[in-house]
Amino acid sequence: MKVLLIGSAAREHAIAEVIAKNAELVAAMEFKNPGIAKLSSNVHIGRCDNANFIKRVAKNEDPDFAVIGPE
Repeated sequence: MKVLLIGSAAREHAIAEVIAKNAELVAAMEFKNPGIAKLSSNVHIGRCDNANFIKRVAKNEDPDFAVIGPE
């Protein structure tokens, strides 16, 4: 299973740790979070409030589902 995590703050890092234990993690972040990057198989850097960026990442990665950070 592949999960796309959108966000780069501390809460998303905690979520990433749990996801990475059970699934392949890919991340979309505005600013690179080294902890999330280390847990992810692929990292995309861009504006997370830009729908075109998120759409492009989702199309390229084809995740089973996405988790959007609370920030």
